[in-house]
Amino acid sequence: MAQKKNRTAIGIVSVVIAVLLIAGAVGLFLWSRGRNASGADDTGDTAAASDISANPLVNTDTSDLPDDTAAEPAADTTAPEPVPELEIETVTASDSAEVGGETATIKMDYPRVKSAEYGENVDKFNELVITETENFKNSFALAVAGDGDNPGRAVNYKLTYKVYKNSYGVVSVLFDENKDGNVTHRSVNFEFNGGSRVTLDSIVVAGREVYEPAIKSLILDQMKAAPEKYKSTADNALDGLFNMEQFLMTDSGIVIFFQDGEITSNGGYAEFELKYADLRTLMAY
Repeated sequence: MAQKKNRTAIGIVSVVIAVLLIAGAVGLFLWSRGRNASGADDTGDTAAASDISANPLVNTDTSDLPDDTAAEPAADTTAPEPVPELEIETVTASDSAEVGGETATIKMDYPRVKSAEYGENVDKFNELVITETENFKNSFALAVAGDGDNPGRAVNYKLTYKVYKNSYGVVSVLFDENKDGNVTHRSVNFEFNGGSRVTLDSIVVAGREVYEPAIKSLILDQMKAAPEKYKSTADNALDGLFNMEQFLMTDSGIVIFFQDGEITSNGGYAEFELKYADLRTLMAY
């Protein structure tokens, strides 16, 4: 009987030990599995971050991202410079004559426009310029030949020009006629769309009784800024000297000019540019 009890006790102890061993093994298995899963997640996150930073196609630098608060650059409101529209070439003509053993000379440089766009109006301008040069050449011939009590002289004549405007179908040219040192200035303003010479009356909407005093006032303002250059800057300094034909055109205004010595204290040439903005109530141009 005692032996039977001993065998029973041993059997129970063995079962308990076996159960404990199995439980321990199961617990160890579950713990190990959980640890491996957690480690795999951590490693995966690290690897993913490493892959992104190492990928040359992914930019992780945010320093060059646009700043929403940065001010946009101001728009460029500068008006483009007008491009010379018409081809203008310089024609040179010269001549000489013997007068009493001396040589009289004449040289003329003048513009000739070349353009297929404006057709016969180009011819009109060129003919107008030729008329100017012919008048200058005729005055040379008269000086060389003499007239009545005035014997011929060995004079030296020279004609030059300067273009003030060549855009938007308008050409404005100043001619300097030098006759033995005495210079006369003339202008030609020509509108190629209409094929006609531009006059002050054609670009000023106000009557002469309105625009002449206004233009004189603007000129006097410029003269008074440098009074030492002029004979007078009194309000009547330009009376009798304003010539409607003595003007030029630019892209920003008109130029009123005066002959040598008319208003300057040193006997020289004078010109004044008046901006279109200052003439807006007078101008149709």
